Amino acid sequence: MIWVSFLVNIAVLVPVLVGLVRGIKGMDGAFGPDTPSRRILACVYATILLASLAALVFPDKAAEIAHTLFPLQILYKILTLPALGLRHPVARANAAIAVLHTVTMVTLYT
Repeated sequence: MIWVSFLVNIAVLVPVLVGLVRGIKGMDGAFGPDTPSRRILACVYATILLASLAALVFPDKAAEIAHTLFPLQILYKILTLPALGLRHPVARANAAIAVLHTVTMVTLYT
C-alpha cells in the first residue's frame, strides 16, 4: 500500500503542478487566480511530490517518509472539506486521497 500512496501522490501532483506553473486556464476554477497564496500552495505540493519521489529513490527510507508525510497530508486534505465543501473538485480529490493514505497508515501499523 505504501507504494500505491506514493505513486498516487506523484501521479496527481505532476499534472497539477504543471497546470499551476503554466497557468493553464482550468486551474483558475479549482485553485483561484495566480496569487502569492496559490504559489505557496504550489510549493507545498512540490514538497509532497519531492518527498514521494525520495521514497521511491530511497526505498529503505520510505516508511520513515510515510510516517511523517501521510499524516500531514491526511490532516490537510480533511481540513479542505469544511473549508471548500464537498462540491469543490479539489476537496473531493483530497478526500479520496486522504482515505487512501489512511488505509496505507493502517497497514503500516498492523
